[in-house]
Amino acid sequence: MATITLGYMPLFVLLYLLIFIQSSSSNDLVDKVCVYNDDPTYCTAILNSDGRTPNADLTGLGEISIDLGLVLATNISNEIIWKNNSATNDPRLTQCFNTCFNWYDTAKDSLVNASDALSSKAYYNMQDYAGSAGQFGLWCEEAFKQPPPRQSPLTTENNNFYHLTQAMVVISNSLIRGF
Repeated sequence: MATITLGYMPLFVLLYLLIFIQSSSSNDLVDKVCVYNDDPTYCTAILNSDGRTPNADLTGLGEISIDLGLVLATNISNEIIWKNNSATNDPRLTQCFNTCFNWYDTAKDSLVNASDALSSKAYYNMQDYAGSAGQFGLWCEEAFKQPPPRQSPLTTENNNFYHLTQAMVVISNSLIRGF
């Protein structure tokens, strides 16, 4: 019976194993966070989209999620401006876009506060700010449902933003509990 010893293992196999072990531990962390998400597939994909994720601890994952949230909120705000400028002459739709723009502006402020709270290890405050940011995205969606209702052209964006903020809340809860 042949046995393989570490001394004879090719270097590339060792490197592969080291990378696999390192990435699986990070993926385990992302999986532990995203299992509590309403959309774990999106949560996992968005958190793993950042190149810092493989080496991140829980605090680092919190920073990454907030950074991604700020980028996403900014992109949604830009999309709102574009859609509002290209909207038909529907004053109700314009009102919805203006409401959403204001909510996302406030959401970005909340995420900046969440980042400050994370940096100062005020995890309960991080949780509140991240949760509030997600709520602002949901309120944007609700704006389109108010009479007279309109079909929201931002449903996917609002849901994605909310799911990302859910990850932030789970991360803050985990930091509070010593996950």
